[in-house]
Amino acid sequence: MADDIVSKALVGAVVGGIFALIAWQLNKNKKVKLEQKNKKQNADKVTEGPFKEEKSEPQKPVLERKKVDLHLSDNKCPADLDIDEADLINETKVCSACKNTIKLLAKKCRFCGVIFEQNEFDKAIKSRSIEIIERKLEISLDEEVVMCPGCAELINIKSMECEWCREVFDPSEVENKAKGMIYRKRKGNKKCPICGKWSVHTAIIEDHSLGLWCPNCKKGWPS
Repeated sequence: MADDIVSKALVGAVVGGIFALIAWQLNKNKKVKLEQKNKKQNADKVTEGPFKEEKSEPQKPVLERKKVDLHLSDNKCPADLDIDEADLINETKVCSACKNTIKLLAKKCRFCGVIFEQNEFDKAIKSRSIEIIERKLEISLDEEVVMCPGCAELINIKSMECEWCREVFDPSEVENKAKGMIYRKRKGNKKCPICGKWSVHTAIIEDHSLGLWCPNCKKGWPS
């Protein structure tokens, strides 16, 4: 009986000692952290002094880009860049609902009866107008790109919707930019007698003289 009492007393003393040691260690760690925090605050006060300097983030360099106006005003748009109803009356499109071929100028499908939204109708008209101008003047815009105002990715100048972020553009705005690019390409270039494209411009040719050069055919001749 006496041995049991002694054993229990020893166990209690050991457990109590362990808990006391843990409490002392936790209290010590708490004091150390508090001292480190106070030292850091005092050091910050000494460094800042009476006047604290605010650190400003470095400014990113601004790249200056020359803005090219691709728009055409009504008073300088050549007649061959204008498309009227007579140019579109025989053109066709595919209905977005039933996939049947219908007239381009149709606002309602004669097969399924779906009525097209105004933006969808304008998009079809403006896209076909650009294609007709390209065929008429033999000038291609397939390799001409512009930057999407939404995601800043490069897209074709004729795109009515960004292939990356799916932002939908104003069809009239797209048509105006495309006409501006065609106008610029035709105004500064001449038609190549070999490939038929409006890509000929003045340059230094093979005999080191000033002549005409077609980058598509890779050929030059005296002007």
